Amino acid sequence: METLKAYWTGFVNFLIECDMNRVAEVLRKLDWTDVLRNPWVWLVTIAFLLCVLVKRAFRTLLFTVSLVLFAILLQHTLPPPGESLQLSSLLRFVGGSMVLAVVNIYYLVLGTHR
Repeated sequence: METLKAYWTGFVNFLIECDMNRVAEVLRKLDWTDVLRNPWVWLVTIAFLLCVLVKRAFRTLLFTVSLVLFAILLQHTLPPPGESLQLSSLLRFVGGSMVLAVVNIYYLVLGTHR
């Protein structure tokens, strides 16, 4: 129970300090291999997938996967603080964002007619 309180306190402190520079720093330092090795991530992911499959809420799954892909895109295109954004990184970010937007618009808005 104490670890849950510690996680909650850390989350609340993160939200208090949350600004764009802090979010960019956290995204840049995020190590996806550590995230994938965490058993809690797997437990939450499996529970989420089971819930999505039972409720047939595939749009929720698409939106969640899109958020994760957007976080990965930000991690690979944002420069460190104080550095300028290069044109190649900007083009990758705009292109990736447009692909995510088109896929989401197609399945979330136009895919409702089925």
